[in-house]
Amino acid sequence: MSFDDHLPTSLVSKLYKDVLYTTKTLGIINAEKPVSFKSVLGGNKKRILIIVSYEDVPVIEDKPLKFLLEILSACKLTLDDVIIINQATNRLIPFEKVVAEFSSQIILAFSIKPQDLNLRSELVVLSIYQINNNKLLLSPSLDAIEIDLPLKKQFWLALRKLFEV
Repeated sequence: MSFDDHLPTSLVSKLYKDVLYTTKTLGIINAEKPVSFKSVLGGNKKRILIIVSYEDVPVIEDKPLKFLLEILSACKLTLDDVIIINQATNRLIPFEKVVAEFSSQIILAFSIKPQDLNLRSELVVLSIYQINNNKLLLSPSLDAIEIDLPLKKQFWLALRKLFEV
């Protein structure tokens, strides 16, 4: 069975909206007031934070989500293992609070500039950085990785190093 034989992502999110998609207010430990995320996707069982940026959708578009799920599967992970947050719809929430809220240990940021995360602008994509107790991988967009074979190979090598696969 190919990945295309599954239900469309938009239908799955409607069927499982209480499990996969939330708009509830999530509290920050040791913060002055709770932070309200517009929406998130995933279960966060392995404390892996994925940050994307899509202007016109709550979390992630269907095509990049499909590719991301294939990437996760190759890393022996599922959507239940990660949490996906859309930086475009949650711009006002500082990066440090997002990481603290989800107790993230590994962070993948797709098409996000380091300065958007309050990090040094000289950080290079497809390099792994240790930020406090977290591993961070800045990456080009999922769309760019999917269509560019040399980039896809570089990305895969970075993921193998990040996840020690």
